[in-house]
Parts: sequence; structure tokens; C-alpha cells
Amino acid sequence: MTDVEMLIGSNNANTLKHIFGVMEPRFAKIWARDEEKLASLARRLQERLRSDDVARAVAVVENLHGAKPPDLEIILILSRGKGSTSGSANEGPGGITIGALETEDINSIVEVVIHESIHLLEPARFMDIYHGISKTHGLEEIRGEKYWNAHIMVREAIVGALVPGGALAPLIGGRIRDFASEAQQLRAAGCDDNADLTALTGYCLPLMQEYIDAAKPIDAELIERAIAIFHARQNEFSRTSPH
Repeated sequence: MTDVEMLIGSNNANTLKHIFGVMEPRFAKIWARDEEKLASLARRLQERLRSDDVARAVAVVENLHGAKPPDLEIILILSRGKGSTSGSANEGPGGITIGALETEDINSIVEVVIHESIHLLEPARFMDIYHGISKTHGLEEIRGEKYWNAHIMVREAIVGALVPGGALAPLIGGRIRDFASEAQQLRAAGCDDNADLTALTGYCLPLMQEYIDAAKPIDAELIERAIAIFHARQNEFSRTSPH
């Protein structure tokens, strides 16, 4: 009996073997088609991340968070989302995944890399400040109709108001997004949770710009003000209630 059979049983192991037998040839075809495209993207991204304007944007991030980002390991994945970039900072210390195979705008990829690197910085200082204030305001108990809670939403809005498409975007040749218009489009499409976060991110943008212009680090006052923005706009979001 194999280790897999011992873990999940022989019937399930046979089912799993069949699934891999079907999927492996398909993946081999995808890899043969996209391997060079992925390698080319890696080269372009590496060159762009070494540029002076990206270094200036990272310096602003360092000042806001009072810490330097860790050395990054960027894992590019075979994501074929047309014209969009996804990212995650859940790949261990200093590791982020980026799905951007069909994204032509290298700046938009850089912005997602910076966004995820900010999340890697949060444990150094930000989360110690944020958790206490969030708990005082009971943010984890305020939930949207489906998925979000206010604790995560406000935190994400603070980071999102920097990048992608936020206050840091012009520093690397990007543009500031029309968050209000995007939120309306998302709401019209029935994506209320994404619409709520997008709208709140736009409302937090002037606050983050103020701190950048003043060269001030993120502090308790900024977090209190971001939470106040959430409460002031809460009636615009999908149904919320304490749980």
C-alpha cells in the first residue's frame, strides 16, 4: 500500500490517479505553449523592478511603514486572466505569487508586486497598531452580506489606496484609478463585496496622499481616520450588521 492509499484509502487514491492521468497531458501542452512567455515576463518584470522610479515608490512605502520590505521571491503562475493581474502574499516569508500572463502593462504588475510587498511589511509595525484600534471599534464584528468584515476591509483599503492605481501609481508612471466609477460598475454587475472595498479604497485615497505629501509614517491617527471614513460611508455598502 502506498503512502497516498494509507492516507486517503485505495478507492480515493485510484480516483486521484485517474484525475492526474487526465490533467498531466493537458498541463504539458499548456506549459509547452506558455513557458517562454512566462520566462519573458520574468525578465521584463525583473528589469522594471530595478528602475529608479520603482525605488522611489518603495522608499515612500518604507517611510510609511517604518521598515524595509524583505527580499522578495516572486512566483509567477500560469494565470491567463485577460488584461488583469492577481497577487497573493501567502507564500511564506518574503514570498508572493503573481498571476499576470496576459497582462501587457508591466507597470500594473509592478503595482501589484508593491501592494503584496506592503502586506509583507505589515507585521513589523502596522498590525500591532491596527489590531488594537480595530478591536476597540469592533470591526471584526461588522460584516457584509457575503464575505467581508470591516477589519479586513479597512486594512485592504489603506493598502489599496496606495497601489494598484492609488497614490503611489503616478510615481512609477501609472494613473490613479476612478474608484467611484469602478465601484458603480461592480455593483451593477452584482459584485457588491468588491464594490464596497473599491469604493472605500477611493474614499481613503486623499488620506494616504496627505500622509505621503507630509512624509508622515502610518500612525494611530491615520487608522482612526480610515475607520471614521468607513463608518461615515457604511450606509452605502451592502447590508452590514454586527455578528
